[in-house]
Amino acid sequence: MRPVLMYLGRYISGGPISKSRLIEVTEDRVLFRYADNKDLDEDKRPTNKVMPLSLSDFIRRLLLHVPVPGLQYVRSYGIYANTKRSELAQCREQSGQDNLEIPEPLGWKDALAKVSDKHPERCPICGKQLLYSGVIPRKRQGESASFRDFEKLIQPVGIPVAA
Repeated sequence: MRPVLMYLGRYISGGPISKSRLIEVTEDRVLFRYADNKDLDEDKRPTNKVMPLSLSDFIRRLLLHVPVPGLQYVRSYGIYANTKRSELAQCREQSGQDNLEIPEPLGWKDALAKVSDKHPERCPICGKQLLYSGVIPRKRQGESASFRDFEKLIQPVGIPVAA
């Protein structure tokens, strides 16, 4: 367990590659050292190898490790665990940081209104109020919705169905 914690600690605080692993950086390429876990030596340890990459390829690979904005990268270990919320609030207070304000979750109508000027409950063509008549149940993989499912939905609205 300790090696896993050491790895996570280094990865979280240090990033995907340390400066000591960089051998050479030029305008057009990067050489760095890595451990090949598929090629083991006689002691069953990974073999150290050198990888050359173009600068653009190196940056592309490096950016794969940058979390998406708003993504909570570490959430179940240490002070960021859900069970440590009060301790995290205390740390924020002691360091002079404001407490995090958790916004109320948006309903689907409000979320759609933020990204579109079209009202989600109005017909996009005529602008009349849409009528809710039900949900087409999700089918198992390989099945498709039948005409009968569609017919059940449009009956309450009064749309005639051809026989």
